[in-house]
Amino acid sequence: MAWLLFLILDLFLTPVDAQFRSRQATPFRTPLDCSATSIFDSTLLDCVDCPQGTIASEDRLRCRCPKGFFASRWVEGAYLECADCRSRNASSASRCADGCAEEGEECPRCATDECLCEQKNAPCSSGQVELVEWEEGVVVASDLLSARRATAETLCARGVSRECHHLANLCVLQNFALSSVSTCDAFSAIAQKATVPMPTLFYSEEASVELYRESVVDQEFNFVAGAEGSRLDLVTAVYSLNGSFLGLNTISDTTVLQLCPLARETKRGAFLMGRRYRESCEMNIEEIRATHPDTVFFDLSIRFRAKNGHLHLYPIPVLNENIRSHNDFVNRLGRSDDLKWVLTRRFFLTDFATKNGSLRVASQLQLHIQFQEGHDGYILPPFLRIRYVTLDDPEARVTVEFATEYSVDGGRYEKSLEIAMSVLCSISVLWAALRAYSWGRRSGKVLMDVTSLVKLVLYAAEVLADVFLLVIGVAALWIVFAYKKQQYIAFTLPTPEQEFSFVAYLVAALALKTVALLHRNVHLALTETFFVDWERSRVVADVSDAPVQLSRDLRAPRTTVPPVIWRTYMVANEWNELQQYRKTSVAFQLLCVLFLLHFLRLEQWTVVQPEFSLEHQPPEFEASRFSRFAVHFLVFLGVGFAQWTFGVLVVENLFTDPFHNFIDLCSVANVSVLALTHSLYGFYIHGRSVHGRADTGMLEMNEFLHREANNLVGQRGLESGTDLQTFTVSLPRAFRDIHDRILAAHRHTSPESRLSAIDKTTIKIEDKVKAHSEMNDFLVDLLSHTNPEVDFTVSDARFVEAVLDLELGDSSKIGNFVRDPSEMAFSRAFVHGNEWVHLSFELLLFCVSDVLFGSLILSAFITYATSSLISNLMSVLFTNNLVSSSLVDHRFLL
Repeated sequence: MAWLLFLILDLFLTPVDAQFRSRQATPFRTPLDCSATSIFDSTLLDCVDCPQGTIASEDRLRCRCPKGFFASRWVEGAYLECADCRSRNASSASRCADGCAEEGEECPRCATDECLCEQKNAPCSSGQVELVEWEEGVVVASDLLSARRATAETLCARGVSRECHHLANLCVLQNFALSSVSTCDAFSAIAQKATVPMPTLFYSEEASVELYRESVVDQEFNFVAGAEGSRLDLVTAVYSLNGSFLGLNTISDTTVLQLCPLARETKRGAFLMGRRYRESCEMNIEEIRATHPDTVFFDLSIRFRAKNGHLHLYPIPVLNENIRSHNDFVNRLGRSDDLKWVLTRRFFLTDFATKNGSLRVASQLQLHIQFQEGHDGYILPPFLRIRYVTLDDPEARVTVEFATEYSVDGGRYEKSLEIAMSVLCSISVLWAALRAYSWGRRSGKVLMDVTSLVKLVLYAAEVLADVFLLVIGVAALWIVFAYKKQQYIAFTLPTPEQEFSFVAYLVAALALKTVALLHRNVHLALTETFFVDWERSRVVADVSDAPVQLSRDLRAPRTTVPPVIWRTYMVANEWNELQQYRKTSVAFQLLCVLFLLHFLRLEQWTVVQPEFSLEHQPPEFEASRFSRFAVHFLVFLGVGFAQWTFGVLVVENLFTDPFHNFIDLCSVANVSVLALTHSLYGFYIHGRSVHGRADTGMLEMNEFLHREANNLVGQRGLESGTDLQTFTVSLPRAFRDIHDRILAAHRHTSPESRLSAIDKTTIKIEDKVKAHSEMNDFLVDLLSHTNPEVDFTVSDARFVEAVLDLELGDSSKIGNFVRDPSEMAFSRAFVHGNEWVHLSFELLLFCVSDVLFGSLILSAFITYATSSLISNLMSVLFTNNLVSSSLVDHRFLL
């Protein structure tokens, strides 16, 4: 209710013209603009005519009597009457004007063109103790206020303009406290009856009205360097503690409001239109006293050129955070509670006078400029947020801050964000449902069960993470770069408060992406892989034990030689090495990002200002979390896609292609690979040798390769007359039944073997060998179309199936092998084919770490360490599952 109290008091106790001045721009005047018969009124900040018979002084700050006349009656700022000096030529006090006592014991002869006297019958002190409440709630007695209030109050009531300013200053020192005995109450009582202009302390309107006036600052601002309207032009009227007018001060040139000892050009940079600025430093009492020893008061205004071409001033309201109402700091509430705000007019920077040995200093000054919604380039009335702290210890240090902040109605961005999220999230849920349905078909699910619902949630998390990243990334890039590129203001960046929803979406995207990454990696680690060996046992003559050479009529004993397992081990090791092969390198990615941001200075683009500059900017030119994310998002994604493209188009085509090399290895080794990422779905690499065998010597192998190079043998493909070796496979349910039956038969060691003294590892390997042999025979029969229970057809992928990544045909009875002309589809069983999940996770982790900690080096370290940890962990899981599913001896996997 504090705002209501101030409103009532201001409406009823303040003159109408003072209320009007608080919300209307006035023509800009200086003392130099006043004529010889007018002076500059320090309250109205305008020229007013001198009383008849008087003229203006040379500085145009007061009226005086013309030459040959003296002041017979004079009250400063109220009235002046002149009389001919010939009527005053004696040298006794008794001949002074009635009610007038000059300084000294006599009235000297008028030897100059002015003789001034002033009423001196004001009381020296009221004897009342004046109290001031510090921020901490401590109430102290002020000798200064006790000594000065009575004099200022009495002379102000008599119309002395300077003393009215003096009384207003005392009210400011009391934090605008309103009570029956406060200085502010006395000031308001005088203002109710005053016939002369009074200083404006309070605003007659609510903050929610005063701060949203659209037509009072009618200049169109811009971002054109050096143009009029490209800088904030702030002017302040300065008053001493005793109410004397000290002049008009151009803040954007003198930087008087900025206490930190910085370079003048850096401070002036705070007033470039659109630049977010924040300076901060620690100072003690003596350092502050050295630069601001006096307690002076300011009435701040913005100067602008109106549409009529003339300069105008509009008063800037002050949001003093030390004002209390019912023991609450009402001005510390957020913008949503601006109905409770109490706007004031006057403020000070330092106060050494209220209490000896203590200092009150403006520790936080924030200048807020809000652009009008729908009126590009126009602003609402700015306001200054200020907070004071008190220092009693001479050695104590206080952090002093000055900042400028630009904003626009937050609903504009939030509404657009909500619309985009609503539309895309709805689509993403449908896409997640489609992927869950595809997973169910590939896993042999007939009806939806709990597992299907869990998969739906996991797929939804993955898609939503991409939606959040896409929307936030595109929005950030568009807003930040449009803001910097524009010349006539149409876009503004979100304020720190408005960035909350952006940060929330970003953190949510990281959380969802983490779930998606773990889900994808576990899915890949559980891939069932089997290496099909096409090599057949050979029958050879055993002559090793023959004591003599056999005759032609006798035959040597025949021995069956099984296929050599080393070929399978070699292929298995190469397959295992492919598991963590990526299109991008995390270490190289982060080094390039840091190089571009630090050494090529792309980080300078994060500074909130209307230009793209790579020049080093002072740290006071502030970046926002939103702009940092936009630039880092662009650089990280750009480096990632460049690395991705270079690796795929250049490295894999011209230097080394591990996946196509692996296909060649399978053909040479006479080993095929069946990798099932789902129960009934996966990838097949046909590695059957065109030479019929691979257990051969170096010379014969070279001959095989020579014949193949000269097209003297058949082609490698699964189908006759083709070279295509890679397929995506959809298998019938009968395949899974036989597959599981073979594994189940050899999963547990027999009781007899457990009771024997045979080594457990040996027993386990013997069982695995049996299972491996039976599984190999089953798959060879399947691939040769000789298994009566399981068969398959070969076809091309339909366009709709390729787009939706969904098999529309029925493969429950007869399997389907879909041709893969790219020969890269099987990389989806590795990290290589799922690069986006990892890259986007690292992008989000890097950006979120930077948003939270504000350090590129720390963000890069967190990203690299996390990525390496996940990679190492999944490598172990992948290898263990490979051993389990492929039935190879783990001791030979490197």
